[in-house]
Amino acid sequence: MPNSKISALTSATTPLAGTETVPIVQSGVTVKATVANITGAGAYAGSFTTLSATGVTTVQAGTALLPAITTSGDTNTGIWFTAADTIAFTEGGAESMRITSAGNVGIGVTAPSSKLQVSDSTNGGAVEIIVANTYYLATSIDESVSFQGEFFQNDLSANRAAGYMRFTKVGDFSNAANASANIIFATRNAGTLAEKFRIDSTGNALVTGAGGLGYGTGSGGTVTQATSRTTGVTLNKTNGAITLVSAAGLATFQSFTVTNSTVAATDVVRVTQKSGTDLYQIFVTATAAGSFRITYATTGGITVEQPVFNFAVMKGVTS
Repeated sequence: MPNSKISALTSATTPLAGTETVPIVQSGVTVKATVANITGAGAYAGSFTTLSATGVTTVQAGTALLPAITTSGDTNTGIWFTAADTIAFTEGGAESMRITSAGNVGIGVTAPSSKLQVSDSTNGGAVEIIVANTYYLATSIDESVSFQGEFFQNDLSANRAAGYMRFTKVGDFSNAANASANIIFATRNAGTLAEKFRIDSTGNALVTGAGGLGYGTGSGGTVTQATSRTTGVTLNKTNGAITLVSAAGLATFQSFTVTNSTVAATDVVRVTQKSGTDLYQIFVTATAAGSFRITYATTGGITVEQPVFNFAVMKGVTS
């Protein structure tokens, strides 16, 4: 039945199981397709130089060991589909990255809980995220890279930076002897984004904002003496206020111990007078692991009152 559609051909009643061939003529060249080519697994198995499709191309889900989309000669590396709306990438038969149905990206982790989660579970391994500025000319100086946090500002229909951590080179990196860099921290205050803190190229930590350096809300605590002005107190905080027991001031020195688990023997503890009518001379006369001792006396006052001493612990080491 020459010049007939395939659908018009009569089916064979006694096929020879996979040996039949169908001739196909294209541009004067005749090729053959076997029944197995046409019917095997419901698809054609063969090689393509170029594949062009205007519709949807569907592949199997695959596995980490045998990904659905891969390359010849390296079939355990490619893309597979672990679940609905989830895409995974595998290398050497092991999953290396995943995009979940929530749009979270996990590198080295299969249940990323945030928009980007990077993990490394190897012994002695280090997790690094590198952001690089590769621009260079002989005259180039002070390039930088930043990690910046932004929020949407509705009245401007735009994003505003809440703050950033910025790495800046100082001068020209072409000369290794002169290569220096800073780490700069900036926050937004009352609408103005500005530098507040800096670690300079020599390792100095510098407060560059007007806010000062110290402990924030939530880090401190308070305690009150129970019996006498030589009774010890316990306050396991790096800073706070100690209220002395109500008594008359003495011009002779007396002492009490503050038990504090945050203190190491190498730390420096600073104590100042916060309140009280009498004026006090205050010294820290012993610093040990887990405690420090306060020695004090008035400059001559004998008022019966409850003065308050502020203290702060500054961490220190011997090497």
